[in-house]
Parts: sequence; C-alpha cells; structure tokens
Amino acid sequence: MPSQNTASNSINDIYYKLGCVIAILSHNDKEIDITQFDVLNKILPAIRMDNIFICFNKNNHPVAFFIWKKVDLDTPETVVSALTNWHHYLGWKEGEHYLVTHFVSNSECKIDSVKKFMASAFFPGDIISYLGKKGNIKVREVSHVS
Repeated sequence: MPSQNTASNSINDIYYKLGCVIAILSHNDKEIDITQFDVLNKILPAIRMDNIFICFNKNNHPVAFFIWKKVDLDTPETVVSALTNWHHYLGWKEGEHYLVTHFVSNSECKIDSVKKFMASAFFPGDIISYLGKKGNIKVREVSHVS
C-alpha cells in the first residue's frame, strides 16, 4: 500500500499537506482552477485516506503531488467511473489496482517527481494505471523499486 507517512488524520498533518498542495498549485507553470468541490471531494479526502504523495525538492519545498484511488480494472467503465465520480468517503479504496487521478508538477520537476513517486509509493507487482497524454488508459506493473 502506498504511504508517505502514517495516517494523515491529525489536523496539523491535514493542514500541512493542504498547504503543500496549495504551494504546488500556486507555483505551477499552468493555470489550474481549483473549486470548492475539488478541495472538499478530491484533495481533502485524498489527504485523509492517505491517497496523496507529495514530492519535495532538495530544499524541502513541495514541488509535485499525486492523488490516486484503488480500483479494479475489470472494465473501462470502472476506470471512467473512478475518474468522474468523486465522493468524500466512497470510491477511494474499492479495488486492488492504483489509478493515478491527479499529477501536478512544474515542468522542471516532472521526471524526478515521477521517479520518486514510483520508487517510494509502490511495491513490485503493484498495478498502476493513469490517463496518457491522448486520454487513453495506460496500465503498468511495478517491476522493481529503485
């Protein structure tokens, strides 16, 4: 199970991680609109469910974050549902495979952030899926952790 720290249920941990996400969004190359729905039904639940991974640079500044859900990859409809249906309690740990729903990073940190995420958050044999650049679903199995 991916985990960066222990469960993120203390109010200090929640505010710290939320602050990191806000810092990453505010320093991003692209303008990203975040709504109240996004905060209440995506970001805060990801923090509470420990389904967020925040990457830091060598100066310990947050530079990227990943949000994922655990789903079964039985049908494409399951994946589409996981990407479009957001609830603050439901749908976060509904299967055995990891679906990366959000990845935000500055362009200069992107490759290092992905490497750090893959090396720190998953175990060999874990199945990870994500949307490719053209909107198609990519599926990878973690073969080794470096």
